[in-house]
Amino acid sequence: MNNNMNNIFVLNSPLQYLNAIEAIKYFNLENNILLLKNSGSDWNKTQIKQLHTKFGNLFSSTYELEDQKGLIYKLQPKTKQLLPFLNNIDIFFSGSIGESLNQYLMNLLKPGKIIYLDDGTKSLKLIERNNEFIFKNYIKRLLGSYNYFNNSDVIYFTAYFKNHWPSNYHIIPNEYRFLSSFVEQSFTQDSSCFFLISPIVESGRIKPEEFKNLINQIIAKYDGNIKFVLHRYSDIDLMTSLINIERENILTFDNIIEVELINKKIYPKKIASFISSALLNLSFIFKDADLKCFSIPDEYDAKNDSENLLSYYDLLKSHNIKIEELDC
Repeated sequence: MNNNMNNIFVLNSPLQYLNAIEAIKYFNLENNILLLKNSGSDWNKTQIKQLHTKFGNLFSSTYELEDQKGLIYKLQPKTKQLLPFLNNIDIFFSGSIGESLNQYLMNLLKPGKIIYLDDGTKSLKLIERNNEFIFKNYIKRLLGSYNYFNNSDVIYFTAYFKNHWPSNYHIIPNEYRFLSSFVEQSFTQDSSCFFLISPIVESGRIKPEEFKNLINQIIAKYDGNIKFVLHRYSDIDLMTSLINIERENILTFDNIIEVELINKKIYPKKIASFISSALLNLSFIFKDADLKCFSIPDEYDAKNDSENLLSYYDLLKSHNIKIEELDC
């Protein structure tokens, strides 16, 4: 990497921030500029702030922008004032997929290279296994600049490296080696199952009563020895009303769980979820943990997104994460 040039990271979520940290360490980068889009829920912002407090020294400068609104490629005045400082860019790291600010800056700054970071399980939607031609044109439109994608491959630093990506993708595995280096043998072994709740009710994927049925089955399978970890976009009141367990076992963290467990020096023996990017991430960090995914019954999936779920399940199985079915 060229240490005389700058690298820019355009980020919008704690997971993107975590992946940026891994990228900095993986590629041994210096002169890193952080452009942080200050958007999303208050909980989203809090988790990013916690990460920045711990790892912000990896960035030479940080700029915060409010959520971008209005027409495509429209930038706030503050953003325009920053642009003279965002020059001489070697690598552009993009966290969010298809957002106007990212696209605008790619075209404007013309970096030497663009590398994409995982954006949660939504990244799996980008895989079109059966029609590479459609995929290439879709990815151009979604990810931005035609200038960069007409004659070049897409570079992806991803934990989903075992998926079957189209041939125009250059895949670089992200195995969370930097974060894994913080795990120590002295960590407290916790025999509870840490169950990662994603906002599948809040997003309308399944109905509340269906969710409650699945959760009751989960609690029974672990004999009540379970801790539910809410997502940053969870409705806390709704979840506590649907999860029939002591309130102290419904956890909300001010940090992303991958870092929270390390900060608390906890080694989870069991981790499970319905669908969560953290399930795969944690498999790299806590290698001896028993990880399991409980599949959402097709009858419950209001979004009719079975193809994306199957891609997710295939990915987990390729990393030896068990898939278990539940009753409707």
